[in-house]
Amino acid sequence: MVSHLLLRAQNQSDVGMHSKTTLQKGDSCIQIWQFDCALSHYLAEEAISRKEGDWVNMCTAILRQAKAYYYKKDFSRMQELILDAQAAYHTHIPSSCLIGSGLHEAYAMYFIGVEEVDSAINHLMKGLHIKTTENCLQPEVDIDFFYNNLGLQHELKGDYEQAISWYLQGLNLIEQKMGASGLGQFYWHNKLGVSYKNKGLLDLASHQFKLAYQQLNQLPAELQFLHNIYYSSISNNLADVYLEEHKLDSAFYLLNELLGVQTAYSKNASLTYHNLARAHFIAGQSATANSRAEHLRQARVYAFKALAINTDSTNFKRIRASSNYRLLGRIALETHQFEQ
Repeated sequence: MVSHLLLRAQNQSDVGMHSKTTLQKGDSCIQIWQFDCALSHYLAEEAISRKEGDWVNMCTAILRQAKAYYYKKDFSRMQELILDAQAAYHTHIPSSCLIGSGLHEAYAMYFIGVEEVDSAINHLMKGLHIKTTENCLQPEVDIDFFYNNLGLQHELKGDYEQAISWYLQGLNLIEQKMGASGLGQFYWHNKLGVSYKNKGLLDLASHQFKLAYQQLNQLPAELQFLHNIYYSSISNNLADVYLEEHKLDSAFYLLNELLGVQTAYSKNASLTYHNLARAHFIAGQSATANSRAEHLRQARVYAFKALAINTDSTNFKRIRASSNYRLLGRIALETHQFEQ
């Protein structure tokens, strides 16, 4: 998450210099998806801190290991590590705000991973409560994690009003930290756009996506990696609104531009193919006979491409797969009627 990357800072009152260096090395590995590298650094910190009796740093290192296993999708091992950290916390440092909130953050990630939405929300709310009411040092650190994931989990429940509320708090947080024209707002504008679209508020959604798109394209060169991460998502979301509004020229422009910069297995490639299938299907409905046949053919090709690379088992990907199957059904029916 972009604000996590931009705002991430460890509480230096609780973390010693050797720990800071070791943990930062692990965090750097996480950011480039080298999870075994991250685990080696976190295990080293756990061993050092255990020997020194530094329970805060030891628990921190264990919880970071749990996070690495979340990304490796090994939720059994993740749960074991959280329980280890929890036992040490209750025995040795029950008053540590850092570890108390960290445990709820880790449990929330675990329940997100195993797709138990209500349990995830419960731990997110408890972790946020500790961060904001129990005199946590630097409570703004990682609060964006809670805002973001509370928004995401409420989206999954279909409670878009609540999702919007959490995303607005995330936007306000980063504006307080970096100013109204600072970095990172594009992430929250994109999330707000998704929820507004899901509520059927297309004008508000379009406005949020356009803000995100403009801000993303204004990032300085040293943050180009963020552009690479989020460009496809924001462009697809804006194209989605254009399709709902039947602004086909604008949708095709964005989607064809995406085809020119992403590979078949790029992040969000499945969504790009799905939106192209939708665009051709919509275009085919009002086209002449010859053009209609070609649009339906292209729609079928892109819908199958979207399905072929949509292999993740998360809730959002399942929803997308279901949408692809429905679209293929509509394409097949339209093609059959056209050929009669």
